[in-house]
Amino acid sequence: QMVHLGAADLLYVLLPNAMLLGSSMCRLDEWSSCKAFVCSLHFCQFSSAMVEVHIAAGLTAAVFHHAGSIAVLERSLCGVWAVSMAVAALDFATTSVYVDSAVPVMLMCTNMSPVCAIWLAVCLASGFILYCIGVFQSRRWVGDAAMRRTVMRAALFPVNYFLTFGLLAVYNLWEVSQIALPAFLLASINGA
Repeated sequence: QMVHLGAADLLYVLLPNAMLLGSSMCRLDEWSSCKAFVCSLHFCQFSSAMVEVHIAAGLTAAVFHHAGSIAVLERSLCGVWAVSMAVAALDFATTSVYVDSAVPVMLMCTNMSPVCAIWLAVCLASGFILYCIGVFQSRRWVGDAAMRRTVMRAALFPVNYFLTFGLLAVYNLWEVSQIALPAFLLASINGA
């Protein structure tokens, strides 16, 4: 799971920038370049958010000692990428992109994407619920100090998850320009 999360986060940095470079080399118009940039960025956000939910589901399944769920999760990890691609295709069809040529190239693309906002909110809520269930269940079995520290670290995952994707969901639904920079910075450093 961590390898997939690392791959999604690496793609988050590389893929959108490759899209910008490629579209400038192919001499695409600004709107097409922005659409490719925004949708590739969203694909990486979807992938990262879904891997986070997968990790939360794994924690919960492990805490409940549910071997069947763990086996399904192990086999389904690659499906995260396929689902992310499908959601990205829907996102591509519904995202409104606005181009402002008066600003630097990295800031010229703004968007309004209800699919991205809803998907991130669903992933955020389901991941948060799964983490809370897992942490609550594991706290019942905590006996020693080492286990208590482990549980407390696990309890911080929902906070990190919210910091990573919460502002992105708000930005993509309402395009609140004041939170754009913090939202992208937090997503780029994966919450904290």
